[in-house]
Amino acid sequence: MTWFRDVRRSELMALVAGPAGTAFSEELLAPLRTGASPVDLLGSLAVWLAHHGQWGPAAAELGIHRHTLNKRVKRAERLLGHTLDSPGLRAELWVALQIAGIGSRSR
Repeated sequence: MTWFRDVRRSELMALVAGPAGTAFSEELLAPLRTGASPVDLLGSLAVWLAHHGQWGPAAAELGIHRHTLNKRVKRAERLLGHTLDSPGLRAELWVALQIAGIGSRSR
């Protein structure tokens, strides 16, 4: 049996690597890729998640106003058809973004 405390993040990501992980990532992120807006929803979402949903620090990193970031996150919620209030969905999105190579792996 493997315990979570014994698994480093790099090993955790290796558990979801491969065709199944790629398919999961592509399916979950597809609605965010097909939006008509040229705004980088995936990058904005990755930064927002990396900052644990904190509007100010995430917006500062992106170089935008926190209200602009809030609008982007709300747009992502509409496209996904789910609120990002769910920790489970936020975790799934973070993993999907990591698999897709979007966002920081160091946070």
